[in-house]
Amino acid sequence: MAIRYRVTLSDEERKMLTKMTKNGKTPAKRFLNARTLLLCDASKNAPNWRVSDVAEALGVTSRAIEHLKKRFVEDGPEVAIGRKQREKSPGGKRHVEVTERRTKVDWVHFIKSMLEGRYPEAIKVILVMDNLNTQSISSFYIAFPPEEAKRLADCLEIHYTPKHGRLAQYRRD
Repeated sequence: MAIRYRVTLSDEERKMLTKMTKNGKTPAKRFLNARTLLLCDASKNAPNWRVSDVAEALGVTSRAIEHLKKRFVEDGPEVAIGRKQREKSPGGKRHVEVTERRTKVDWVHFIKSMLEGRYPEAIKVILVMDNLNTQSISSFYIAFPPEEAKRLADCLEIHYTPKHGRLAQYRRD
């Protein structure tokens, strides 16, 4: 198999990675990534192990090593060593409100405050939630005049979680 990404460490990068593997305080994932890059180093006087040998020695897959090498070549050592940052949702936060009861009117007032307070500029808000009898578009028409109920309902795109499933399974489909 042809080498897709060649790891060639500078002296400075090699010293940094070696220090990470010897200080005893490096988190396990960062340690493993640093050790992998050191073993895959193709520069002069470096071990330059084959990917399959590194995978066997460190107990990881060859594919994981190839991904690490790709991140190193494309993004640099800091990105390759650390975990990939997750993308945040547009709001970036969750908002929870606890009420004494769970009624349709309570729910629509919560959704209205969310739409007008947190997402006033949004054209459409995708809402993923459990399928409870109090949480439906028809609840807007109980609490508000038809014009306002329609305006709020048109801003929502509701996706219900499966009845006998988890949200993680729902996301994969």
